[in-house]
Parts: sequence; C-alpha cells; structure tokens
Amino acid sequence: MKKYLLAAALLIVISSSGIASAAPGTKTPLIQGRAYIYWQNDLSGNTADRFDINRLYLDLKHDLDADAAVRVTTDIARETYDQDSGSAADTRLHVYLKYAYVELNELDKRLPFIGLRTIRLGQSATHWIDFMQKYWQFRYVAKTLTDENSFFHSADMGLVFLGRIDLDRSLFYGDNSLSYQATLMNGEGYKEGELNPGKDVALRLAFSSRNEATGQQFTLAGGALIEDLRAFESVAPEPATKLTVMAAYQLPQPARLLLFIEYANQLSSPVGGTSLGGQIGLGPQLNLFVRVDRFRQVTGQQDLQVVGLEYPWGKDLKLALDYQREVHDGQAAAQLLSLHAQVNW
Repeated sequence: MKKYLLAAALLIVISSSGIASAAPGTKTPLIQGRAYIYWQNDLSGNTADRFDINRLYLDLKHDLDADAAVRVTTDIARETYDQDSGSAADTRLHVYLKYAYVELNELDKRLPFIGLRTIRLGQSATHWIDFMQKYWQFRYVAKTLTDENSFFHSADMGLVFLGRIDLDRSLFYGDNSLSYQATLMNGEGYKEGELNPGKDVALRLAFSSRNEATGQQFTLAGGALIEDLRAFESVAPEPATKLTVMAAYQLPQPARLLLFIEYANQLSSPVGGTSLGGQIGLGPQLNLFVRVDRFRQVTGQQDLQVVGLEYPWGKDLKLALDYQREVHDGQAAAQLLSLHAQVNW
C-alpha cells in the first residue's frame, strides 16, 4: 500500500509544480486525470441513495529519447476489506497502481516485422477490455461485459506487443488495416503479485475499414486468452481458454451513430455471454445510449439493461442520466436511477 500511496503523491507533487501538458515536440511530462462521480438511487429499495466516486485516475506520461516512453497511472476506488480486529468493514477509497510501464515505439522503422510498432514492459492494459471501451463509450456509467463479469483482468504485469498492417484500399470503405495486440502476462491482475508458475497468453486481431471523407467505419475483432499456461511443467493443470468476438459500425455524421455486439465464451465451461449496445445523437447535444447484456456464470445467469441520455457539457465534462436494471436468474435484483459525471483534466 505504501508504494501505491507514494506513486499517487509523486503525481500530485508533479502536477502542483505547474506541469500541466506536453507541448508537441518537447519531452515535458504530460499529467492528466479522470474521475467518475455519481449520484445513485436504488428504486427497488435494496440500498440507500448515495453520492460517491466510482474511479479516479492520475496519469503521468513522459517521452524519452530514441522513441521510448514511460507511463504511470494510479487507480483510486472504493473497495471493502474486513478488518483483522473483527470491526466493521473498511470502505475507504484505496489507491492502486493501474499502469506502470516503459514502451518502445515506432519499431516498424527499426525492425520491420509483421507491422510491429510498440513493445511494452511492465504493468499495462490487457488485450480486450480497454479495446472494447472504444465502442462502449460510457465506462463512467457501466463497465463493459467482460469487465463487469470479471471475465478478464483489465491490467496485468508482463509484455505487450502492438502492431498494425495496412491493407488494400480497394476493400470496403477504403482505409483498411489489421491491428493486433499480443500479451504474455502473470495472470493475477493489477491488484496481486505473481502466485504461481503459470502465465496468461493472449492475442487480439482487429480488422477496420474507414471512409476518410465521412468517418463511416466498420470493425470486426476477435480475441483468445489462455489462462495459467505452464509450458515448463511436465504435470500442470489444464489451462482455461477464453474467446471473444465483436463487430461495430460507426457513422459519425450526421447521426453520431455507433452500434456494437460483443460475445464472450470460455471453452469447456458454461461461463460466457453477449452484449448488444450503441448510441445515437438526438439534436446537436444529447446522445441516447442503450445496452443489453446476458451473461452466464457457474452460479447462474445475470442480465443487465442500461438506457440513458448523455449531455457533453464540454470536451472535459460529460453528464449522463441513466437507468439500469439487473436481473439474476430471472429475478429482479436492482433498479438503479443515476446521474453520472466524467470529468477530465
């Protein structure tokens, strides 16, 4: 815990020194932040209405020489821990180290190899959740399907390989590419250290076709994760294999339309589900967003419906009034009316 508090303190000290942003072409550290703040009322009466902070990130990015860079990001969230003394649970805001990595960029200029552009070493985003948040753009309202149901970790310690291959422009809309992310990670997530010899190996492939004139874009992606792979043990537990597929269509003008479908499944297990969602602009300011999830756990089925209106106050502040309904095994578990806010600085 001490090292996480020190990391947070370091970011705050650097921020207060007057370093706010990095000018193009300079190596001045870039300090950013993001917070999710909300008011929520449980219409089913299971919990009291409350104000709270869902997440608060402090983000430091710094370019180094020779196309290298570092990033440190703290994650501040409210989580429950039982006290050793047996007293009431501790629900204070706790600080975690979300990202801490060094990366080598523009590798395609030095090592032209199947479009490889970036290598990261340290604690960074895993192969799928961060990618899906580009299409479900309301993380401050609700997590994505696989994040909400703990299907994957959102960050982990290890190696990440990122690349992109440009394709024939005569296909589909014209600007076509095949991007990928391959990872080799501990498999314990960003809140635990390594616990066993196993490693998680994952790959995501994404085909994207975009019309530069209209912004119209089609994306098709698939991912595979092998959990707890123990290649150097003669007797090892059977690793779990998790697959994901998604498709998305975007039409920025004039409708600000975005539609997506996401499917997740664990082989040799009943765990998996589907998420269908999207958004459309209503007039010059409001955005209507909708999402419907169905996910099977070993313990039963969980459904989630989300509908809401977003009002971008400006480029640094978004407000959303939304309704969420959770159903567990056919029985309504919660009906939440919320006012969410995302603030960036």
